[in-house]
Amino acid sequence: MRAEEANRRRAMLVAMCGAVAVVFGLTLGALAIVPAIGEDLGATQTEVQWVADVVPLTVAALLLPAGALLDRLGRRTGMLAGLLLLVLALVWCAVAGSPGELVAARAASGAALALVFPGTLATISDAVPDRGRSTAVGLWALSGIVGGVLGMQLSALLADLASWRDAFWVFAAVVLVLVVLTARSVPAHRSPERAPLDPLGTVLSVLGIGALVLGITEGPVHGWTGPMTVAGIGGGLVLLALFVAWQLRAARPLLDVRVYRDRTLAGASIVVLGAIVADFAMIFLVFQFEVYVLGFGALKAALGIGPPAVVMLAAVPAALAAGRRWTERTIATIALLLCAAGALVSALVAAEHPSYLAVVVGASLIWTGIGFGAIAPTLTILDSLPGRPGLSSALNDLTRELGAALGLAITASAFNAGYRDAIVEDGPADATAAVLGSPAGAPPELAGLVAEAVRDGWQTAFLVVTAILALTAVAAAITYPRRGAPAAPR
Repeated sequence: MRAEEANRRRAMLVAMCGAVAVVFGLTLGALAIVPAIGEDLGATQTEVQWVADVVPLTVAALLLPAGALLDRLGRRTGMLAGLLLLVLALVWCAVAGSPGELVAARAASGAALALVFPGTLATISDAVPDRGRSTAVGLWALSGIVGGVLGMQLSALLADLASWRDAFWVFAAVVLVLVVLTARSVPAHRSPERAPLDPLGTVLSVLGIGALVLGITEGPVHGWTGPMTVAGIGGGLVLLALFVAWQLRAARPLLDVRVYRDRTLAGASIVVLGAIVADFAMIFLVFQFEVYVLGFGALKAALGIGPPAVVMLAAVPAALAAGRRWTERTIATIALLLCAAGALVSALVAAEHPSYLAVVVGASLIWTGIGFGAIAPTLTILDSLPGRPGLSSALNDLTRELGAALGLAITASAFNAGYRDAIVEDGPADATAAVLGSPAGAPPELAGLVAEAVRDGWQTAFLVVTAILALTAVAAAITYPRRGAPAAPR
């Protein structure tokens, strides 16, 4: 009986880690195939941008109500519904005949992923015994990053060898396997208390988070003073302020925002936010550097991020060992400083002396910091709402989605500023228009100019990211209680 239960638990862990890998693989895989999509469907730059951005936007907006729904209906039921919806949405993506149809299909994928994502961590939290919980959560956290890397590599490979549509067919087949694993291994468990759905809180959270993420995403594309950017960020902040006010008054709120008075939870959220900003900054920039500075092809560039991502796996045993001796405050500070060191190496070494080795060192430091600091803050957020693991998992996932949106927006804005300044300053007046908007439009004779400009944009962006991570490390050190129990035992 014990062997059977252990096998079922292993299958459950595989299914949940596979599901979170698919979430990030679908989100980041689009970055590798949007050029092929734009060429095949004749999409404008705005339409191509929406193909990539609509999934994280939809996931972020729907996470909180989806987490509450999982607690109310049961995670196996909710996750199976989400996975089956995801299969249909992926098939729709694969056969989409226009940019607008593909954006709609990707939005449906995001809605399905919002139902799946929080269920993965909540299931692990319930089903894994305390002695193995830290390891399982570490594997869960790493599965997202590894899944994102593999998703980009697989999508780039299929787009290069066959068609971008094949990537969605392959993902659909993987999700069908996850449906079977989930049905067989995830227990039919729901929150012991009848979780509130809070209709008004749900509407305010969906609209507020959706508008805020939309504004942040639009900033690098249409400028931070553009109408959509200002309306999105301003409207989102107003709606979220109304959401907080309602949650403080509601008898059964969707999310009791008072939990953030806990300094450990606030510190954990800061760590997760900073780490994901660093992660998405590297993922966004490394392709452009490898392609335009190092001269890699798209497929080689996608494969090139594999080695530093593997290095991150070694950080998990180190994190588990450190968690038995050090407090969360110490682990968080070290993790963020490792990320900051990686960003600084990227800014000062890779930009000044371009080489693949320099890129690997910078990326490895960033991903080692993420791996080292992933477990303890995730457990803290997961434990923040006792009896409601679905919602607390959604809270953790939402922090990650906001970090991703901020990471991409801040990095893209800083990169564009450095890149454009270099083009205007160093480029011939009659040639700058061809490459000012994007390095992809450069004719061969301007390849040297573009490479220098990309180096400047890369350096500017990583200097900004270094400053953000250093400030985040200080904020985490201040926010966390000065004393506390070791991080691992829960």
